[in-house]
Amino acid sequence: MTDKHLKILFIVWSVACLLIMPLLSLDAGITEDEREHMEHGQRLLAWYLGTDKSAGVSPFDVNGQWKIGPNAINIYGGFFDLLSATLHDFFYHDFGQYEAKHALTAIFGALLFIFTGLLAQRVTGSWGIGMLALVLATFTPRLFGHAMNNPKDLPFATFFCFSMLQIVSFLRELPNWKVSRSVILALSFSFAIAVRTGGLILIFYFLVFSAIHLVWQIKCKEIELRPASKLMALVTLIGFSGYLGTALFWPWAMNNPLLNPLLSLTVFNKFNALVFNQLFEGQWITSDNLPWYFVPKWIYITIPVVLSFGLVLFIVLIPVIINKQRFEVIACGLVLFSVFFPIASIIKNHSYIYDSARHVLFIIPSIIVLAAIAWSELFQLIDNIKLKISVVIAFLFFFIEPVLFTFSNHPLQALYFSPVIDGMKGAFKNYEMDYYGFSVREALVWIQQNSEPTQLDDKKRVRLWYGDNTKLKYFADQDSRIQYVQAPENSTDWDYSIQMTAEAKYNHDLLFHWPPPGMVYEVKVDGIPVSAVIKNYRLNQSANQHSVNPSAQTALLNQSYQYHIQGEYAKAIEAAKKVLEINPQSSDAWNNIAASYGAMGDYENEIMACNKALSINPSNQLAKNNLAWAMAQKAKKLSN
Repeated sequence: MTDKHLKILFIVWSVACLLIMPLLSLDAGITEDEREHMEHGQRLLAWYLGTDKSAGVSPFDVNGQWKIGPNAINIYGGFFDLLSATLHDFFYHDFGQYEAKHALTAIFGALLFIFTGLLAQRVTGSWGIGMLALVLATFTPRLFGHAMNNPKDLPFATFFCFSMLQIVSFLRELPNWKVSRSVILALSFSFAIAVRTGGLILIFYFLVFSAIHLVWQIKCKEIELRPASKLMALVTLIGFSGYLGTALFWPWAMNNPLLNPLLSLTVFNKFNALVFNQLFEGQWITSDNLPWYFVPKWIYITIPVVLSFGLVLFIVLIPVIINKQRFEVIACGLVLFSVFFPIASIIKNHSYIYDSARHVLFIIPSIIVLAAIAWSELFQLIDNIKLKISVVIAFLFFFIEPVLFTFSNHPLQALYFSPVIDGMKGAFKNYEMDYYGFSVREALVWIQQNSEPTQLDDKKRVRLWYGDNTKLKYFADQDSRIQYVQAPENSTDWDYSIQMTAEAKYNHDLLFHWPPPGMVYEVKVDGIPVSAVIKNYRLNQSANQHSVNPSAQTALLNQSYQYHIQGEYAKAIEAAKKVLEINPQSSDAWNNIAASYGAMGDYENEIMACNKALSINPSNQLAKNNLAWAMAQKAKKLSN
């Protein structure tokens, strides 16, 4: 097949992705961060329309500290959120907000695949390698899955890859330059930074590799020092323009376009607002106590073998690649640098990464480009026909696995794990699987299709304890047969509960004694459970009725509290247990017990009591705080 035919095939595949992926996104559920970003987009749009100024309020308090709160999300530029809100409100407002945002995210996912292929083509000049990179990107399950409903990491990866493409294109055109390319390049920086401040690293890449390329051209006498200096000044101007342009899409940054994006970057470099337990290598560890290799290990176990092997192959073939044309060497060096520099920076700065490596999703396209180049180079290096056929067979063997996973596990492709750890089977009970809530909608669909109503009002009451209830409530509100309820676990106020394996971060026994009692259905990925539907067995039992004496209960709770602040923790526990004799449904009593156990250093019992409190009242914030603290203290104790 000629290069011209491969270019046509590239275009056809790209158009297919742009058409098919938004339709597939309609199957996706809502992820943990989406409500916050949806609201952020509406506030940003209102700011530009002049109806609400909250999007421009500083995310820092009077002491200059960034903290979780009403305006905390202003630390993000929110360009994708703004774009989504604008398109929805002005062009297709009759379409559901989340469905519309998922469709737009899927379009950005398709663009990410296309930009990845174009980047490979621009680096090598080959449409064959570009096509290979496009196909590899399409069947990288985690990329595909996040393209269905991740409002933050996926758009950033798209803008990042687009900027990389523009940098390579600019370098290829040197010493000539175009005004149009310069404008697009500056805007690409602005868009990326206005989604995540980490996009500032692109300007660093641009400056460094432009300087390397120009120095090389001077050495080869392709350009004189003076015009090269002028070009470097242009490069600096483009980078600075891209930095300042960020404020156009970021109301808070407009207050100080020079300083505020840098302030945002310092926050994310030292981000530690969410400290909790996570499962890694079969151990529960706190997010502020992760091993140095956390990110590279996560990347290794969540990309297909065809990519991880391809990356290693590229490194092995570097002696061959450096004999290529000078531009290709520089462009490959840029792409390779864009993979390892962020990882090295995270390790060196002990940057805060939690639950998985979705925060570095933006380096996966660069890995794909390097893998495509390496596989293509290997095919060309081998002259022996039998050996070449063996390599092709090996490639197809590695490639078919993620292809099958992508087709058979829609819309949960984002939960993919590599065969290097035995896939989902090896990840179960060893690594975080679905903390982001991808599987909640799948569980709800089963309830809608397979369960019988148990209430006189003909509605199934469904509860969800883990995370933002929007993951369930949004879709439940669209079904007249379903009602989302906030109800204690040990009550008769619900019919079905959706329980995720990720809840084990708050109750380890849940995962290690899976499946939970009352389970009637499991959402599985490659045969491994990630969440379950629980039927309330209490509805079939006669409940014990307790008469509650409010005044006695309040007096004992106060007594328990007084004992606690006096340091008489055993007496505080005893008083709280007397409350439970009067009212077994007292979440506050269990929280008092938890706090006293914690003060005594008995973190196991503190965790148990917190879980009891939260099973009765999932909204008990004191119990949530005590649980997080106990889990952190227990992990530190074990590490010592």
